Amino acid sequence: MPRGDDPGKLEYVGSVMDITEQHHANAALEKALVEIKKSEDQLRIIIDTIPTLAWCTLPDGSAEFLNQRWLEYTGLSAAEAQGWGWTVAIHPEDSTNLVEKWRTSLASGDAG
Repeated sequence: MPRGDDPGKLEYVGSVMDITEQHHANAALEKALVEIKKSEDQLRIIIDTIPTLAWCTLPDGSAEFLNQRWLEYTGLSAAEAQGWGWTVAIHPEDSTNLVEKWRTSLASGDAG
């Protein structure tokens, strides 16, 4: 921005910041994220092709991951099985007991 101290004399005041490192860091981060996504996709393919049902739940018992074979076996979509939706694939007599034991175990901290 120009600033005049004396008549006919202009002075320019400004600042410069080198953002080269920031651009390099952003590029490295974007590259790392692409590699992670590729790795996740490869892992998903491997898990979906193993000849068994595979799943992972969060500590509260809600489904975090269900492989394709699990979904095919149960006939549920991934959206239907997420959260506690997976429990509909278990016989009601077994499901009630399982969910009750799971919640009791969570509340008490006892794995038994």
